[in-house]
Amino acid sequence: EYVSSQGCTFDCRFCVEPQIYGRKWYALKAERVVNEIERLVENYGVDSLLLQDTNFFLDEDRVVKICEGLIKRGTRINWGDANGRAPQIVRYDRKSWELIKKGGCRNILIGAESALQCVLDSLGKKARTEDNIESADICAGYGISVTYSMMVGLPPDGKQGVTTRDELEAIISLSRKIISRSKSHIIMIFAYTPYPGTVLYKKSLEAGFDPPACLEGWGGIELHTHSTPWMLKRDIYFIDYLTNFIFLSNSFFNLFEGTILFTTFMNSNSGFLLKRSIHFFSFNPPG
Repeated sequence: EYVSSQGCTFDCRFCVEPQIYGRKWYALKAERVVNEIERLVENYGVDSLLLQDTNFFLDEDRVVKICEGLIKRGTRINWGDANGRAPQIVRYDRKSWELIKKGGCRNILIGAESALQCVLDSLGKKARTEDNIESADICAGYGISVTYSMMVGLPPDGKQGVTTRDELEAIISLSRKIISRSKSHIIMIFAYTPYPGTVLYKKSLEAGFDPPACLEGWGGIELHTHSTPWMLKRDIYFIDYLTNFIFLSNSFFNLFEGTILFTTFMNSNSGFLLKRSIHFFSFNPPG
C-alpha cells in the first residue's frame, strides 16, 4: 500500500474527510512519488501497489508527471485502487489516459455513491449519474478496470423520500450499463455509515442511530457492519447478496445455486427483487 496524498477539497454531506482535513488536499510532489516507487521496485522487488489516497486524481498535472516519470525511468509497476471522482476523471485529456495506462494503472476506485440524481444532489456530491457511465466507457477503452462503490440506506430526511428499494433498483439498472462497457468493471454496495461531524449525522441520530459510547465501540464499525436502524432487515440482507452476485462479471455470481438457502431466499421478498435484477443481467436463475 502507498499513500501519495491526503485529504479532499470537496464537502460531501456523508463524508468525514472535511472534518479531518478541512477540505484541504496535501500531496507529495510528483518527483518524490516517482523516487519512492522506484526505490520500492529496485530495493524490495515490489511489482504492484495499492494507492490509498482519498482523491488521487484531483490534480491531473501531478498524475501525468508521476506517470511520465515512471515511464522515463523504466520503472515497471502495476498500481491500482486509485481513488477518484467520476466528474474529474471524465474531464481528463485522452493523452493523459494514454500515459496513465502506460505508467502502470490497472484499476481505479470511484465513489459513485448512488444511481439516483436526486440522492447525489442531496449528498452534495457535485456529480451526475451519467459521469459513471462515461468513466466506464473511457477506462474500458484503455483496459483499466473500475470499481464503483455504491451506498444505500441514507437517513430518511437525507434522501428526499426515496426508499431503499428505489435505490437498489436504480443501482441494478446503472450496474447493467456499467458492466456492459467492460466485464472487468466491478460494483460494490454498502450500507450508509453515520460519522460524527458530518451533515447527515444529526439526521441519523434523529432516525434512531445509537452511537457507540467509547472509542473502542467506534472501532467496531466498518464498511460491512450495519448502523442503519431505519432500514428493513430484508433490504440489508439483500445488499449483501447483491454485492456478491454483481461481481467481476456481466452476470450474477451464482454462489448458492442448488442449495436450500438459495431456494429459500429466491422465494422471499428480497428474492423477488433479485430475480428481477438477474433478469436485467440476462441470467436465467433455476426455478
